Amino acid sequence: MGLPVRVVVSEKTLEKGGVEVKYRSSDEIKIASAENVLLL
Repeated sequence: MGLPVRVVVSEKTLEKGGVEVKYRSSDEIKIASAENVLLL
């Protein structure tokens, strides 16, 4: 059991202006602003 979304906060993603977001149902990784992650 787990969450369907992985959120990674790292120096690399913060330099890109956000955090890394990956849905378990997809191979795609997106960079989203920290404010937008709260809306997921």
